Parts: sequence; C-alpha cells; structure tokens
Amino acid sequence: MAQNDGKSIQLATSKGGVEVLTIANDVAQGADQPCRRAWIYSPTGNNDAYYNHGATADADDYLLLEGVEIELPISNTNQINIYGTDGDKIYVRWYG
Repeated sequence: MAQNDGKSIQLATSKGGVEVLTIANDVAQGADQPCRRAWIYSPTGNNDAYYNHGATADADDYLLLEGVEIELPISNTNQINIYGTDGDKIYVRWYG
C-alpha cells in the first residue's frame, strides 16, 4: 500500500478529482461521482475510521489505517461509506 502525507494529492488527468468527506453523526458517504477507480485516505491524527462498499459502514467494517491510501475499483464515489468520529476528514481521489 502506498503512503501519502495528505498534502500531495494531485490530479493526474482532467477526468478525475478529489472529494473531502467530513464525518458527521458518525458517518460520511462519497458524492455521486461516476468513476472507474478511487483511492481513499485517512490522514495521520484521525481517530479510527471504517469503510464499507455500498452499505452503511460501522465499526465491524474495514479499518482504514491512518496515513495509508487504499485503491478501490468502483464505478461511483457514492459507493464509499465511512464510519468514524465526527469532524474527521477522509480524502477520496477518483479517476475516470
């Protein structure tokens, strides 16, 4: 898995972008952005955050490690569901 400092997220193409998800009421969901691939990143200093594909996330889902970016082969960023601590931010880079 690639490491990322959260400051070097850049667009590599005009067919991509970045979403910043802010957790509120324990959850966050990606916007409705069609894509072919996305990467999610929980910055160092965040509390535990969990990811689920397509369904509401909770503390039994995939733990996002701080400072580690994971790649997701998805068709829309609205399939990204996060559970975590209010106010924490999760970064989503999408392409496609």
